[in-house]
Amino acid sequence: MVLALPKGIPTLQSSSSKNWTHLDNVLCTDHTVDSFLLCTTNPALCGPATDHLPILSILTLEAPRAMIEEKHNYHEMDWEVFNEQLALELDKLPPAQPLVTDEKFQTAALALTNAIR
Repeated sequence: MVLALPKGIPTLQSSSSKNWTHLDNVLCTDHTVDSFLLCTTNPALCGPATDHLPILSILTLEAPRAMIEEKHNYHEMDWEVFNEQLALELDKLPPAQPLVTDEKFQTAALALTNAIR
């Protein structure tokens, strides 16, 4: 573990002696320490009747972009053209027969899926 909050930065003011101490720590792993652009405290942001100082951390992190999946708009489909093309593709398939094995079922399902695409 690596200390991200630099050594010697006060984080707590004792309520009785008013001395500043270094009680709080910010720890991170070796591979994340370079992500910290800033790690410090700010006494001006301390709330009323609190003794711990807020710790301010600014990190640079990369967030992966979500892949946008293309969605089909079935309302805009020209169904007559689709049905004509589908009929041509289905005519290329072997005649219908009972699918008695898993292999025959998977082969037929793949052929049908490809015809629809």
